[in-house]
Amino acid sequence: MNDYFREPKDRTMRSMTQAAVLAATLASLSLLCSQAGWSANPAPSADDAFAAAAVKTEAGDYAGALALVQSHRNDPKLGARNLSLLGLLYLETGHAAEALAVLTPIATPQTAEPAVLYNAGRAAVATGKADLAQTYFSRSISSTPGGDNPSIRELGMLYARQGKVVEAYKLLVAWATAHPENTEPHMMAALMAIRLGQREKAAQLIAGLDPALPAVQLLQAELAVEAGDGATAVKILTPMRAKHEPAMEADIRKTLAEGMLLTGDAKGALALLSEKPTASPTFKLLLASAQRQSGDNAAAVATLKPLADLLPNGPQGLPDPRVGSGIALEYGRDLIATGATPQALLWIERATRINPYNRSAWKALADAYDKAGRANDAAVARGKADALRTAAQPASPAQH
Repeated sequence: MNDYFREPKDRTMRSMTQAAVLAATLASLSLLCSQAGWSANPAPSADDAFAAAAVKTEAGDYAGALALVQSHRNDPKLGARNLSLLGLLYLETGHAAEALAVLTPIATPQTAEPAVLYNAGRAAVATGKADLAQTYFSRSISSTPGGDNPSIRELGMLYARQGKVVEAYKLLVAWATAHPENTEPHMMAALMAIRLGQREKAAQLIAGLDPALPAVQLLQAELAVEAGDGATAVKILTPMRAKHEPAMEADIRKTLAEGMLLTGDAKGALALLSEKPTASPTFKLLLASAQRQSGDNAAAVATLKPLADLLPNGPQGLPDPRVGSGIALEYGRDLIATGATPQALLWIERATRINPYNRSAWKALADAYDKAGRANDAAVARGKADALRTAAQPASPAQH
């Protein structure tokens, strides 16, 4: 859902950011200038150009502002204050590589201003340097106590795109709480809450959003799936299939298929997932579950085997252990359905190692142990499942 969690006309975040950046770039970089060795008093012609550019920037005329100062980029006497503004202008006019080149020298010192670090992080994201962006955003947050630094939002969104659900959740919930009008991170915070099984928090976040937005309706459907209410998810999403943004297509099909599986409509889910085959592990997991529940056990095994063979013996190296655990569990179930119970047992055990909070895996393991005549082990596994009964832990869609 990362691709469409935005409201095109929502400029609240950017307007606030521009004000903060301008305040910082035009008034508070003298310490950085002295420590980094730059002159705080550039040539009058450059100074006049940047002063005029600041006026245009405040008015939102970034291209006009950049035209006034771009020729001064290589001025050796250009102050850090003006370099910061130049970097901002490159960034706002779509020249992220140039922005990063200008901002890197003034973002490197430990005394770098939070606004400089913020824009350097944005430029790093735009140029595909996620690790560098994470460093810049983290430094910006550390240097500014409180919840008003937009680096909190940007780092949270970056973590969400990387599948770092816990880290994204912490930052985005904090940002959404302090800035409820900021729609995009608010919706992503709700999604992260759903991914973590925090249904009550997710419902609170969704309640503060416009229910007419298609992305919010999709969130409501995902929350219904997380609660095991497939019928509600199907009711919400069926009308949306006819008309939706292209970026929502995959998530609508995935969540609708989950809802269908929860209502016992495995053949409908199979047809839906087969319309547009994809290599996504989540889709493959759902497809295998639909195949098994439709009675085609051999196809389910064939679907998941390539992914199962890649799984580690624990959560190490997996961006989202829930998916890896779900694949191991479903593969074990598929093998059981084909009569290969001894092999299946090994995969279900692996599912619990990859994600020890997967209650469905512990329940399936207890059943598998019973079939293998291992009553004591079955009792231990069942106890693990019972202990997780009330815990708000994420579950893989096909585990319900």
